Amino acid sequence: AMLGGFELHYEFCEPRIIAEQYLEDASGGLRDYKFITFDGRVQFILAIEGRFATERSGTYLADWSPAPFRYGYRVGVPGDIPRPGCLDEMLHLAQRLGAGFPFARVDFYEVDGRVYFGEITFTDANGLSTFDPECYDEVFGSKLVLPEKRPFKGVML
Repeated sequence: AMLGGFELHYEFCEPRIIAEQYLEDASGGLRDYKFITFDGRVQFILAIEGRFATERSGTYLADWSPAPFRYGYRVGVPGDIPRPGCLDEMLHLAQRLGAGFPFARVDFYEVDGRVYFGEITFTDANGLSTFDPECYDEVFGSKLVLPEKRPFKGVML
């Protein structure tokens, strides 16, 4: 049975428990800055705060100007999220970490003026994120360059 939705690669991973140091920023929680990249080129940023309270999110271009669309999957009410002080560093790191991947979402946190890496994923929100208005799905889909298809030589379960 497929338990991971569109995140098929997780079907072959052994589950692990990881404990990390608790982090909290000035919001009283932890703002999540999600950089959407195509081969390391930052396309836009989804910022989320208030995960365990009233969740708010904003979609921004690389210069932190509001994007002309909303993006995400169940990401709370629209709201202005403060520009991170370390935005330039985050942009640089997202470009480096996303390079070589057709699509990668690279997540960061900022606490006390320091950047913390959250995760990198190749199936944002289980592949269920949407654009509003919907026309931006085609705008960004046309920018995505996928690698040439190769025959699958693995074992299908």
